[in-house]
Amino acid sequence: MFSPGNCLTWPSLWVIIHLIQRPLRLPKTPYGKPSVPIVNRPNFFIVGAPKSGTTALAQYLDQHPSIFFCPQKEPNYFCRDFPGIRLVSTEEEYLRLFQGATAQHRALGEGSIRYMYSKVAIEALHAFAPGAKLIIMLRNPVDMIHSFHSQALYALYESEKNIEKAWALQHERANGASVPKGCLEPAFLQYREVGMLGQQVERVLKIFPREQVRVYFMDDFARDTRSVYEEVLSFLDVPSDHRTDFPKVNENKRLKSSLIATVTQRPPKAWVKARKAIHRALGIESLGLLEPLRRWNKQTEDRQPMTPELRAMLTEEFRPDIESLAKLLDKNLDAWLQPLEPSQGSRLSAEN
Repeated sequence: MFSPGNCLTWPSLWVIIHLIQRPLRLPKTPYGKPSVPIVNRPNFFIVGAPKSGTTALAQYLDQHPSIFFCPQKEPNYFCRDFPGIRLVSTEEEYLRLFQGATAQHRALGEGSIRYMYSKVAIEALHAFAPGAKLIIMLRNPVDMIHSFHSQALYALYESEKNIEKAWALQHERANGASVPKGCLEPAFLQYREVGMLGQQVERVLKIFPREQVRVYFMDDFARDTRSVYEEVLSFLDVPSDHRTDFPKVNENKRLKSSLIATVTQRPPKAWVKARKAIHRALGIESLGLLEPLRRWNKQTEDRQPMTPELRAMLTEEFRPDIESLAKLLDKNLDAWLQPLEPSQGSRLSAEN
């Protein structure tokens, strides 16, 4: 039986990856034209924030019979200031992601949680769909940054395992130093900016009318998932599906092997080019081994708690922005200003 941990030499490992990994390809006719007329346009977007329950909400909405949710996770089309993460670069390619929608789908949406962090995405989105509905999910930025750092490690954006040291590296990285090779966008290592939720929400509300924007909080989502889910359905103007089961989604993960992750998630361009040549030579698309390899390399575990000293420091760092957010949304966020352990809602949330 194949086991990634058993005697894989570098040459054999690279051959396997070259054979099984391939880029996103959109359906086309033999003449290179879209196989289905492009008529469907998304009308709602989950725009942020990261590690705040967005993956769980997207999965629940995707299973609703009246909602078509983009099958490509986080296309990031409107993040024109982050070219490294855009999966599609033209409107034609973007709209083709929604070609599977039918007349039964009253709401068409996608979730790219970096739209809110981007300096240009919301404005570009408004130009594309001025009547769109936006969904924002928020979390105490201290807890969010802790989780975001773990996710960055898993995605190979980050190489510093100690969050306090990673925080201290922000100035260096802003000047182009100490940026891991696997990081597609160094801006995502600026943890302070990522956690400035007040600034980001304010930017959204300066462009979109408030009646087209809904803000939900992760603690509320964890405490009463069904109630928040029903509120979202009402906002999207789709009927209730009377769902009662909300399984946990996107638990904290770590890599068993950074080496295997580098091969499967961040192969050098030269290897990608060689892989394509092998595909053409053998006339194959996939051996079906890449996803099992990724699953083997993923391990779910509880995140190590933040030290009280670091938690207190980050709470003070984000205090002015939290106070601005509270005023902007007319929401009591005093609990976020207490340098204590994460709330029960954060610990039991659908997304860690």
